[in-house]
Amino acid sequence: MELTQRGPIMVGIHGRTLALAGRREEAMAIRAELTERARLEYIGPGAFLQMIGLDLGDDDATATLLRSNVEAETGPTAIYTTVAPELDLLLSHPRLGPLVRQLSLYAQRPGLPPMRR
Repeated sequence: MELTQRGPIMVGIHGRTLALAGRREEAMAIRAELTERARLEYIGPGAFLQMIGLDLGDDDATATLLRSNVEAETGPTAIYTTVAPELDLLLSHPRLGPLVRQLSLYAQRPGLPPMRR
């Protein structure tokens, strides 16, 4: 982490790793760090997208996170490869699926299942 000078994306990836390891409290502390830093410097929403799994079950928080990434046009980068499993799970969700499909990283993905109406 120190080699990247705590770059936001790397901090987000670290938070994601902690969350996947079941260390939710530590992951939440990482997200709190990014939230605090965002008050003083630009922290792109992609850094927060890394930790989308922390909000699964909270549709409002997940929708807010997805909307911020749609507005920022978070593109197909390393972010996609790390969060794709969580995002794929949301594709069939009636409220969150359309937001996932609006992410520019999904716009170029062939073979997405059709949206349910």
